Amino acid sequence: MLREQLAHTTYSIAQMTIGLGSVGTAVSGRLLRWCLRLQPGHAQARAWLTYLHAVRALHEGRADEAVELLTEAVSQMPDNSAARAYLGIAYALTGACEEAIYNLEHVLRDNSALSRQGDLWAALVWSYLRTGRVPKARDACCRSVEHRVRTPRLQLLTAMTIGVQTDALPGEAIGQLLQDDPSATPMILEYAQYLASRHKNGLAQQLIESLPCCGWGAAYRVVAQSALNGSDLPTAIWATRRFRAVADDDVSEAILLSEISLRRQCTDEALAQARKAVARDEGSAEAHEQLGKVLLLRGDWAGAVAEMIEALHVGPASALAAGLAALASISAGDFTTARGLFRVQRKGDGLGVACAHVAHCRILQHHRQHTEALKLATWALQEIEQLPAHLRVGPLVERLAQELKFALANLNCPQESDLLHQLHRRLAALASYPTGPV
Repeated sequence: MLREQLAHTTYSIAQMTIGLGSVGTAVSGRLLRWCLRLQPGHAQARAWLTYLHAVRALHEGRADEAVELLTEAVSQMPDNSAARAYLGIAYALTGACEEAIYNLEHVLRDNSALSRQGDLWAALVWSYLRTGRVPKARDACCRSVEHRVRTPRLQLLTAMTIGVQTDALPGEAIGQLLQDDPSATPMILEYAQYLASRHKNGLAQQLIESLPCCGWGAAYRVVAQSALNGSDLPTAIWATRRFRAVADDDVSEAILLSEISLRRQCTDEALAQARKAVARDEGSAEAHEQLGKVLLLRGDWAGAVAEMIEALHVGPASALAAGLAALASISAGDFTTARGLFRVQRKGDGLGVACAHVAHCRILQHHRQHTEALKLATWALQEIEQLPAHLRVGPLVERLAQELKFALANLNCPQESDLLHQLHRRLAALASYPTGPV
């Protein structure tokens, strides 16, 4: 009984401090955790603690995690408008615009106290723009003015909305607003890519070229690469042409053209462009990686490994370079070198992550870390299964599958026999997957 009373008192104090800024939030978190120690079944304390963890994740840029936590918090506290508002903002950040609109409109309709929050309005306008509902975005801008909300981000979104409505973006005004809110640049590039994907290339160009001219080349390259990642070849081609027009960078242009040729399954042209990139700058790790990637997809494993090793020497290199070099070291029995390649955190696309996971799985299996190796094998297989058609070439898939089969055959995990059997079946099924031409 005394523990329950203490828990109730602790929870009440936490409620009073939760809105007192960052210090109050930190104190509330400690009090809520103490409340749960006293009374583990205190549902409201657990819900509020989940909410606080979600808000922290959102502020730290972990929007996907925030969505998961806020969804749980809203399900436990359906009348908590703040949780629903943050959920709408988190949805907008993850690209789930329909869900963002639903939650944000719900909050604005039912809680006038939150209608002065600029982030809320900005997320709503952005979500309407990203779903092509420009009149709705304009209406949201007008409603924010009625509530006397004015922030640099909202002003920027309003200028973009009016510009899209009138087919004439105010480039100078947008440029000035970006000086006040430079963190909005990724949003500008994302919306420019969206406009180009809807065949509004003129507006997309106006939007990108509202940035300082020194950044146009980098902006077009980001849009081209993002479009390639999204399998939007027409937008990637347009952005690459614009990159050529505004940037003096033959190496980056050749790398983009090589990647576009791979997506078109024109491997001869992809190889020629990759070789051109290396010839223009032998000190470019990215150029060596692109050449290695093309050789890999053409079935030249030794040539690909040589280029990836060169990329690692001139650095910095990605997960693909490390993964292939590690697999080559493993084939030579040199697990020490292979392991050393993963001491640095490396980024990569699905193919790079798959190769790195396969190599890491082999390393862990060699060192008898069977549970961790099994986990890496599961992740690697998932990445391989999700490879796009132009990367799913027979020899490459077969090589990665062989490496995984060897690792799984030497794992000692009797308690995971069902999972091992399932992984073997999935590996066997890879042989029937449609593959692109070599």
